[in-house]
Amino acid sequence: MAVESNLILAVDLRSERDIVMVRQHAREIAAHAGFDHLEQTRISTAASEIARNAFKYGGGANIEFKFDSDGGRERLLITIHDAGPGISDLPTILEGRYKSKTGLGKGILGAKRLMDAFEIRSQPGDGTTVVLGKFLPAGSSAGTSKAATQIAEAIRNTAPRDPFAEVQHQNQELLRMLQEVQSRETELARLHAILRRESDETIHIREAQLHGIISSAMDAIVSVDEQRRIIVFNAAAEKMFHCSEQEALNSSLDRFTTAEFRELYHECIRELQSSGASACPMQSPKGLSAKRAAGETFPVEAAISQVTVAGQRLYTLIMKDMTERRRAEQLEEQLRQSQKMVFRAAACRTPAR
Repeated sequence: MAVESNLILAVDLRSERDIVMVRQHAREIAAHAGFDHLEQTRISTAASEIARNAFKYGGGANIEFKFDSDGGRERLLITIHDAGPGISDLPTILEGRYKSKTGLGKGILGAKRLMDAFEIRSQPGDGTTVVLGKFLPAGSSAGTSKAATQIAEAIRNTAPRDPFAEVQHQNQELLRMLQEVQSRETELARLHAILRRESDETIHIREAQLHGIISSAMDAIVSVDEQRRIIVFNAAAEKMFHCSEQEALNSSLDRFTTAEFRELYHECIRELQSSGASACPMQSPKGLSAKRAAGETFPVEAAISQVTVAGQRLYTLIMKDMTERRRAEQLEEQLRQSQKMVFRAAACRTPAR
């Protein structure tokens, strides 16, 4: 039972842009509270996933970030409440048996796996409240009322990050997290082969954590082996490429890429192998394109990371669909051209003196 509560920040979620701000606030508060980069990403990913659900299904939400003391242990608590229609199939979702084309169940379960504490209350017609909790790291003194006030002041004094910049930062977080998790998995496999003492329970927990991170990511994550056979295809990839995970697994990455993409992919792989680097951004002067299952091409941003497991190289691509951003840039350019034409026409009509 919570005996103390210190409010840090309250946020109204009213637009998709606010979802990005929720992620940014969650990451910044977690950093001030002393969480490492991996935990910061877990907390911000869980918060943004539930915030996205609240906006999409509840029409908006009220979000509170605070510290509380539960059983003598300080923790960061994030409460997200919407006044939407509620969730009628909540028990089925929590049991993992709910099938949704929109990804509702996956988002809730993914957020639950990423946090130490998770509570959800929902009644049809009475909205939904989700409480996410993460115990503060050992030695952290952030749980006091004074610390909460200082963190709130620091957040208010921080300039809001541009949404596109925040998404790029998220990509870097996810790439770093995947590298860290994959490195841990490699070390776990090595120790298991030597000692044979790692319990099945521990392995299951780590696999569940990795699955939760990948399944709840907002950008497409696709992992392939050295023959470019797909071994990981997350929910965002399903949505981006219009292809189910079941259909994509064990198929070739080539079905989702253009010739230029494949050429740049091979260049990055050669660079990773020769330099020993862990990641390589895929950059093209003409812009990079991928291909949906039906053959439609679309612009993307992508980066590749590599890890060696049991002597085999595995490559992970994190991709973001840039269609809406390119459309916005085109509209902005059209507006600039229209303004130039108006100025020229006005100049021509101005009589000489």
